[in-house]
Amino acid sequence: MTYQGAISQLDLNLSRLIQRIQASGAAFPRLVRLETPLPPLDQLVWLMLQEDAVKVFWSARDHPYAIAAIGSADDRTLADSAAFDSQLKHIQELLVGAQEGPSVRYFGGLSFSDSASSHWPEFPYYGRFVLPLIEIVRSHDEHYTLACNLLMTTATQGSRACAELRQRLKDLRFGTANPWPRWRSRVVHRQDSLAPIQWRHLVQQVLDLERANQLKKLVLSREVTLEIDTAVSPWQLLNNWRRYDNHCFSFALQFDGTHSFVGCSPERLFQMQGLMLNSEAVAGTVCRGADRNEDAGNEDLLRNDPKIARENTLVREYIRHHLHPLCRHVYLDESPSVLKLERVQHLRHRLYGELRQGIGIVDILRALHPTPAVGGVPKGLAIDLIQELEPHNRGWYSGTVGYIGSHTADFAVAIRCARLQEDRVRLYSGAGIVAGSQPQAEWQELESKIGTILSLFH
Repeated sequence: MTYQGAISQLDLNLSRLIQRIQASGAAFPRLVRLETPLPPLDQLVWLMLQEDAVKVFWSARDHPYAIAAIGSADDRTLADSAAFDSQLKHIQELLVGAQEGPSVRYFGGLSFSDSASSHWPEFPYYGRFVLPLIEIVRSHDEHYTLACNLLMTTATQGSRACAELRQRLKDLRFGTANPWPRWRSRVVHRQDSLAPIQWRHLVQQVLDLERANQLKKLVLSREVTLEIDTAVSPWQLLNNWRRYDNHCFSFALQFDGTHSFVGCSPERLFQMQGLMLNSEAVAGTVCRGADRNEDAGNEDLLRNDPKIARENTLVREYIRHHLHPLCRHVYLDESPSVLKLERVQHLRHRLYGELRQGIGIVDILRALHPTPAVGGVPKGLAIDLIQELEPHNRGWYSGTVGYIGSHTADFAVAIRCARLQEDRVRLYSGAGIVAGSQPQAEWQELESKIGTILSLFH
């Protein structure tokens, strides 16, 4: 089937749907999804060609599943943690009540903190989840699907929404195989939120608190603002970025047509499939080596350094402790593995659980987010200290990004990310401070973690 043929098929299905709505007296609210096969295409190119204000991209880390989406059939903004429970439970009720199967998913995420003072002006809320209007989905077996979603509240509104969607489908753009303009973006100016001397002072403050037994770990972060010599396309930037860090979750969220949040995160917060849950402790970082021998030596350091072991154990035990009330059983790998990226390698410990009946996504997010991999131990004190010590607002950096389905969910920790507006790119990186941390080494870790995206701006 051609691209135009797929659009014509959906248009026909929508026309029939309008007739059924008008004739059947169906119950409302009603969530409807229509799908048709589509020839393969580049999803990021397709997103670049569309003119919608709302655009979403999500690509899994472990398999080919990816989605590119535009528009919103439903849009849920979480102003604060009080709205968190009600809005996410409402999403779950809609999804479970739908007869469209597991392919209907809301995409979005949560910021690091629900404190309004820590939010970004362009993302002025604790969280946001969107049911896309139109999607192009690449499945696990690498087949492509053109899909649309409709949330109908009444017969009249449903008929009107179908008519509007039919018109939007006619306006979809499909481009050539390689329409990317030549990438020539260069950094004109760089501004760090912390200078090295300020960083040393903050690390020392944290180490003093740890020596006084008030704190076990704190993740300090830095914001780097780049002025680029031309406007940066978030879709082309992500396309280039994920070529290097391809063993990562790739994501991009744009809610207003101007500001974007993109990233290539190596770290999963959790994945839920039915009653099965898995999570991971990704904590402890060393650089990649210049050759195979140096890389193996760095990996050996990663596996055997006492400071790294303490850092990873704190995260692993936090996750295990908070999963126990939610799960009938919690298991973990006998030994950690090493997650190798282009510039750095991380120590990773996987955890698995079987959820108790009645436990949902709200319970899991409440229990795990944010983990000590981006916050600290104890959690409450760590979040307060981060907001007190760091001169920048974290916003959605170190938050979580992912999707919610009827009986499935997958969330990544929002790290290795960038916040874009025209010719401004803001980068974020953090380092876990525990007993034995050295300020200069942790500063170098901050640089290593943004090394890949920095290398894209020659």
